[in-house]
This record gives sequence, C-alpha cells and structure tokens, in this order.
Amino acid sequence: LFLPYQKQPPPPLPPPSKPKSKPPSSPPPPGPETYKIVSLSEWQGEQEVMVFDTNKNKTKSYKLGDGLAGGTIVMIDYRQMPFPDKPALLSQSRVILSIKDDFWAIERGNTLADKHKLAPEKLPERLAKREL
Repeated sequence: LFLPYQKQPPPPLPPPSKPKSKPPSSPPPPGPETYKIVSLSEWQGEQEVMVFDTNKNKTKSYKLGDGLAGGTIVMIDYRQMPFPDKPALLSQSRVILSIKDDFWAIERGNTLADKHKLAPEKLPERLAKREL
C-alpha cells in the first residue's frame, strides 16, 4: 500500500511585521469606582471615613473637612434611610459632601462613583438649617 510521491508544500510565509508600538508610559489614573467607603466610624470623639483603594489594597482615613470625591466632607449621617437605587433596602449611614452649593451623599459600602445628590428634604436638620 504505497502511495505515489507528493511534493511537500512550501512553508507558509511569516506574517508581515507590524511596527512596534510604544507601551503606554503609565496606566490611566484610577477612577472613582476603585474607591469604596468601608467604614463611617468615630474614633476618640472624632468622626472618620475609611476609604478602601481596590487597586492598591490599602485603606485611608479621612476626617471632617478633608477633600473627597471632588468635594469636602461636612458630615457623617447615621439616619436610617433607603438606598437611592434600592428603596426596599435601608442604609444605616452615609458620608455627606459639599460640592459647590449642593450636598451629595455616598452610602457606606458604595464606591465614590455612587455619590448622589441629596434633595433639600433629605438633608439632616443641621445642614438644612445652614442652607437657609
């Protein structure tokens, strides 16, 4: 059972060489979705906000008056309120930021990208009086 001789096909041509592109000099800066509010606590009489950086696996502490998410931390609110995107669930605490003339909130457990504007009727009494 011998088969007739068949000439082997020529090897395939190598793919054309692409010009080598330069690798990016540095990765883009991390977005707000990489920072998560993990704790809204009080330590030795001072309220603090603990923010976890998921890129670096590090937690940083912020105090009232510190800058965060494009605003300034003005208050930690411990009122029980519904989550803005899940009204059936209750949030136990949130950090309130002052950005320009508005107040914004980030619920504990959410990322900085989840900040939402607080309507005047949702403001804590202390801030509502200040706004008048």
